[in-house]
Amino acid sequence: MTTYYSKYSHYEERIATFRQKGGIYKHLFSLPYQWLRKYYECKILSFFVAEKDFPVLKNNSGIVVSLTSFPARIPTLYLVIKSLLKQTILPEKITLWLSKEEFPDEMADLPQDLKNLCKNGLEIFFVSDNLRSHKKYFYSFEKYRDKKVVTVDDDLIYGEDTLERLIKINQIFPKSVCANVIRKIAVKEHEFLPYKRWKKLLSSPLSESLEYTAIGYGGVLYPPNCFDDEIFNIQAIKTKAFFADDLWLKANELRMKITIASGGEYFAHPVIIPNSQKIRLQKINNSSSNRNNDQWQALCEYYDLNTIYFDKK
Repeated sequence: MTTYYSKYSHYEERIATFRQKGGIYKHLFSLPYQWLRKYYECKILSFFVAEKDFPVLKNNSGIVVSLTSFPARIPTLYLVIKSLLKQTILPEKITLWLSKEEFPDEMADLPQDLKNLCKNGLEIFFVSDNLRSHKKYFYSFEKYRDKKVVTVDDDLIYGEDTLERLIKINQIFPKSVCANVIRKIAVKEHEFLPYKRWKKLLSSPLSESLEYTAIGYGGVLYPPNCFDDEIFNIQAIKTKAFFADDLWLKANELRMKITIASGGEYFAHPVIIPNSQKIRLQKINNSSSNRNNDQWQALCEYYDLNTIYFDKK
């Protein structure tokens, strides 16, 4: 599997480079690499569908991987968990937070392929409220305050060095939120530019900055006791950023002057599980409704982020 993922990562990086160049590079020159990437995507997917040999999580690493999901993605979620059980550095536990509203019969609503992984260290919790994507961090932050919590998405097969990369960044910047994928806040004349203008940094030297925003799909590591209790303000979550957990977290990071650390070698976009993104927040948030911008503006007003960011940076 290591060889498959390294090949996939190589071609994914080439495609990303062509995408940045745009024009004929993006639409024509990248085609052979897209075919090769697809070939290795299929190899990786087939491996995890068939693979049965996974370790049992029995360590005191202090690392908790946390995620959430919903009914449309639950049939393939076991592939995500399998990839997390093949990491070069294993977590102490993997926690899955599901809403009773969406899974009223709890474990009976889940596929056997997913339930089978409980013997390997997957822990499944059902919660009464439905905080949507916010569930992936909210309850783990509450329950495991003294642990390093790593959030991941529920529609991706992760490369085996995903956690290792985050841990290495954390060793250098122990008080920062650590991310494999970031955007840099775009500003002009003491104003935040629209979210679409926040440039994704494909590769950069290891560094930390308030200007960085952690992007969830690459995995994000949060140090123990990273936030104060405002992070659990459910009323503000629901009224200001219900569809933008990344922005809610970023607003609270700015409020508390918590930097984001990232950098190093290129991090390839994890393998997307087929048909898993038919329903996803990005399509909603980056559509013509500009929902991300609306939510960021609401957070800026609520926390006076312009003053925090521009006057006290």
